[in-house]
Amino acid sequence: MLATSTNRTETEADPFVLYAQSLHDYTLRLWIESRRIAEEKAHTKAAAAARKQQQQQKQREASSS
Repeated sequence: MLATSTNRTETEADPFVLYAQSLHDYTLRLWIESRRIAEEKAHTKAAAAARKQQQQQKQREASSS
C-alpha cells in the first residue's frame, strides 16, 4: 500500500506527466473557447435570419394592404 502511494506521488511529479496535464488543460481551454465563439456566431446568425424574416413578413403585409 505504501509503495502505491509513493509511486503515485512520483508519477504526479514526473515532468512528462506534468507536461501532458498542462497540454491537456491548454487544449481543453482552447476547445471550450472555440465552442463558445461558434455558439455565439450561430446565435447571431439565427437572430439575423429571424430579423430578416420579420422584415420580409412586414413587407408582404404592407404590399397586401
